[in-house]
Amino acid sequence: MKTIFRPVLLSAAASLLSFAHLVQAQETPGVTAQSLTIGQMNSTTGPLAIYGVPLRDGADAYVKMVNAKGGVNGRQIKLVAEDNAFSTPQAIAVTRKMVSSDKIFALINSNGNAQVAATLPYLLEQQKTPIFGPYGGLTEWFSPPRKGLFGMQVLYEDMAKVLGQWAAKEGRKKVIVVHIEGATFAKAAAAAEPAFKNASAGASIEMLGVKLPTQDYTPIALQIMQKKPDAIIAMQTEAEFAALARELANQGVKLPVYAWAPIVTQKTIERGGPAVNGVKAISWTRSPFGDSPAIKEYRAALEKYVPGAQPDFVSLFSYGQTKLFLQAVSQVQGPLTHDSFYNALYKFRNHDGGIFPPVTFSPDRHLGLTSVLQMEIKNGAWVDSNIVMDAADVK
Repeated sequence: MKTIFRPVLLSAAASLLSFAHLVQAQETPGVTAQSLTIGQMNSTTGPLAIYGVPLRDGADAYVKMVNAKGGVNGRQIKLVAEDNAFSTPQAIAVTRKMVSSDKIFALINSNGNAQVAATLPYLLEQQKTPIFGPYGGLTEWFSPPRKGLFGMQVLYEDMAKVLGQWAAKEGRKKVIVVHIEGATFAKAAAAAEPAFKNASAGASIEMLGVKLPTQDYTPIALQIMQKKPDAIIAMQTEAEFAALARELANQGVKLPVYAWAPIVTQKTIERGGPAVNGVKAISWTRSPFGDSPAIKEYRAALEKYVPGAQPDFVSLFSYGQTKLFLQAVSQVQGPLTHDSFYNALYKFRNHDGGIFPPVTFSPDRHLGLTSVLQMEIKNGAWVDSNIVMDAADVK
């Protein structure tokens, strides 16, 4: 009798296990045997559309390219893109819509610090929906790590530290930090001070908050001139910085500039013209005009799947994040759940995909990047110096 029933029992057990896996997969929002639904909210209208549109385009290009090749593990990727218009109420509304109606598996590549922050309690605590790669981020988001929240953008404070040290090591003694007005940006800008002073004995540094948007930069330029700095650390949007650079040039002032990553876009050069030549900056990614296989793949996908979109650092950032996100999904063994996705992410150790500096995730490290790349505008083009700077090394 035992030999008769053992195969039956084993078969029943296997069927139950298979059924359990199926039920588990079905219970994970956004996951079916044929598709995976993910969401993205960007400021595609409003004052930060200069970032929101290319963020949307980069993700769109990668998803369409992957789907044309058969998807990920047999699943077609559905990307739901919503506009938050740089409005916190709208960000909350479209996030709730994507979770409740579109049943997204995760929210990726979303921009607007205040807008993303407003959705965190709902996504992470109420719905247990992962957030991957927000375009922004504060120290308290990642320290300590929060379940479901993963970042790829070196934090504002860390960028300020790197810029402060960089300016000091190049001999600057009196620096002014021009930053977006507001508590979040003032706190980030202040992180440049200890790094600057630790690297340069007797150095001085001042902060200057500027309203977003500012229409007339003449008073700001005059304030800077009165303080007589020997360099500027710029923590503004690309449009605001370009306006400042043009006004300083109009006043006959040319100062060394060390700029944070949001200024590293093609729009800075288009808007700033000759006034931004010589600007040094830090970037989250390699140049979108490089010759590596990963960068060539990006440009080809953007041209093919998002007609009219031009290569840029911002869309490359989004493309690279989407690629890494879906690479983690592809490495999940068994049912795709949030926990199995997290475990796949934790296997990325010093991962170099040719777009970012090496990326590492672990249970106690949910911010995958702490390093940035040096860039400089030379003859009207961003030039990659191939020098990596790690914020973790800055005192």
